[in-house]
Amino acid sequence: MFTDVDVQVRFSLYPMADDYAEIILNHLEEIKPFNVDLETDDVSTLMTGKIDSVFGALEALTASVARTGVHFAVSGMFMVNCPTFEKIKTVPQKVVLPKCRHYVSSQFYIFPLGVDRYIDTVMDEVLHAHHAGLVKAEMHGSAGIHGELSDVLRYYKQALLRAKSHTFLQVTMSVNNPAHFKEQ
Repeated sequence: MFTDVDVQVRFSLYPMADDYAEIILNHLEEIKPFNVDLETDDVSTLMTGKIDSVFGALEALTASVARTGVHFAVSGMFMVNCPTFEKIKTVPQKVVLPKCRHYVSSQFYIFPLGVDRYIDTVMDEVLHAHHAGLVKAEMHGSAGIHGELSDVLRYYKQALLRAKSHTFLQVTMSVNNPAHFKEQ
């Protein structure tokens, strides 16, 4: 069963390698089975679709690049419950992903628009991250989320599903960071 929530993410992928352009372009192919709309330019990629498809595509892309062993970062701004969205009519494709065992560190900021006491929403999300066992570091109005890629992305997806208003979620992830190997 798919969740009927429309989402957009504008993201950039930053491989720390000389052949970064080849890595980016080759691994964007991983998104194709997910039935999402893509617009790519020289700075970022805009992905639009149903939330299950968008997060599935992002996980497939990130896991594919992670398997190369290259240290890279992914940064993206998600948007949900946008009043100007046209209802997305695409049907998500069922794609089964194996659980990704790649360790990631990430940071997030959530911006609920049109909400009185928005800071309550922000702090609630930090609490949800604590309950999920993913918080490594507290930050002002946010948290450092660390764990396996699948678990981290599941948390961010759930954060968007909990959103009651037009909401932006800024996420930056570091994968295959040499510092991670010292921590584990």
